[in-house]
Amino acid sequence: MPSTRHKITHRQSESELQIQIVELLKTVLKGDVLWTFFPAGEAGGGRGGRVRGARLKRMGLQPGWPDLQFIYKGKYFGMEVKTKAGRLSQSQRRMHSLMEDQGISVAIVRSINDVLERCNEWKLLTRTATVSSSHPSSSDRRGRVGKARRIKTQAGTPKRNRKRVG
Repeated sequence: MPSTRHKITHRQSESELQIQIVELLKTVLKGDVLWTFFPAGEAGGGRGGRVRGARLKRMGLQPGWPDLQFIYKGKYFGMEVKTKAGRLSQSQRRMHSLMEDQGISVAIVRSINDVLERCNEWKLLTRTATVSSSHPSSSDRRGRVGKARRIKTQAGTPKRNRKRVG
């Protein structure tokens, strides 16, 4: 009887993706962007801890807040980190909707490219960032790896192409 081989694939967890995102943010955000990680969900070790969850709730934790939070020039932005297969919980959908009703931008990010695009849109980037085509998070839904993408700064031109003044 022929042996059947099962392809073993490693699915990236939210915490692994978030660590990659945080390492990127340390290098591409403007220096005056305030930001933090909100350690309530899976990435913060929040799964399976009823005692921990009950304690956080008593301490005032409201469910559904985005994983990554940014403040820049008086504006708040939130990013919810999800894997390709990850889904928003009901409390996350509710909170994100309430935040959007208040004029707050909330994004669901599933890759490094998503983060760069959203940070660029929110004008949080300090310089041009390149995503390597070999980066595991830069593939599409079918797992195909794309070419490296260059994200432009808000000024519209890559930093290396700007002329020095003075």
